[in-house]
Amino acid sequence: MKTEKQCTKCGEVKSLKEFYFQKQDNCYRGECKECRRSYLHLWGQIHKLEIRERKRNYNQIHRLEIQERHSQYYQTHKNKWKLYYRFNKDKHHKSTRLYYQTHKLEAQKYQRQYRQTPAGKLIRRNAAHRRRALKKDGNITLAQWNAIKLQQKYKCYWCKRRFKDSELTIDHVIPLSKGGVHDISNTVAACKPCNLSKQDKIWSLM
Repeated sequence: MKTEKQCTKCGEVKSLKEFYFQKQDNCYRGECKECRRSYLHLWGQIHKLEIRERKRNYNQIHRLEIQERHSQYYQTHKNKWKLYYRFNKDKHHKSTRLYYQTHKLEAQKYQRQYRQTPAGKLIRRNAAHRRRALKKDGNITLAQWNAIKLQQKYKCYWCKRRFKDSELTIDHVIPLSKGGVHDISNTVAACKPCNLSKQDKIWSLM
């Protein structure tokens, strides 16, 4: 029995272990694994947009089926995923941030579309309820808010750029979700980009 075979692509004689075995034909492929991988990678690069469009169409058609399959898999392996996330939290956050930076426009478009769905509206409504409940423990008057903007000379507290009065927003130095209070001691004026970027993180005071 042969233990070696010549690759039809690169012409090198290699061990049979370096070739893929085709069960349906009961024989080894003509090209070696390395040549096959190079060909598939090149084919994927050439037909990248076509493959992406095909995947998008498939996901749209089988959306409910895919969601159900993912849900069942997660329920079956819930403890495994929780354990993995606990030990790889920083890695997960880093990859998420990297993906968002490289696909920012796509992510923003998806988020806008998702907010218009029943599930997205429900999430926003529940978040608004929680935020209103947290604000009950404090109060900021209009005069105090105007005084804050005047004290900062209508500059964003974080990026130090000057903005119009209507472009500044209330930002809590310690987020309400992290135990911060809704009063003047925990409030600064921030531009919308900085406020959205900060989200529920705690940035150091400047």
